Amino acid sequence: MERCKQVAQSADVTAGAGAEVVLATETDRGMARSGQRDTPGDLASCPGWRHAFGDEFVELGLGGDLNTKGILQAGLAGSAVLDGAAEPEPSFAHIAEEGFDWRQTNTGVHTTRPHPEDPPDSPLTMLDWLLVRNECADRPFVVPACVANGENLSDHEMVGTTVWP
Repeated sequence: MERCKQVAQSADVTAGAGAEVVLATETDRGMARSGQRDTPGDLASCPGWRHAFGDEFVELGLGGDLNTKGILQAGLAGSAVLDGAAEPEPSFAHIAEEGFDWRQTNTGVHTTRPHPEDPPDSPLTMLDWLLVRNECADRPFVVPACVANGENLSDHEMVGTTVWP
């Protein structure tokens, strides 16, 4: 969601996917680059969902003006879980040993979108993976992370799958 800067549009795309549970990555809490907002909280409030946030890193003054201008209140960047009621890469070997599976939860197609700062010929890749352990999953999907006029909401697509015990 690229910091979830466009909350209403991101909520529309998320709601349009029909997901009951969403893992929203690249969200911010108290980061200057997203206006010191609690973007996962803002996103969850649009459809009236509950949410939990897990920080990926704490911004301590690195990253230039985009990340540090203004007063940092919390400075957390990470992922949020929101709920409303291919061949493996070599690095997945350890994950498989721990009982995680990804074969039925991913489409095998690219999950990135062109970023405005990237060269126009930058390749699109599959960087976003869903994994399950002790659960069944199928019907993976990728939802374009853009609004009706084609403007990108993020440089990563929304990925999803159906999971059941």
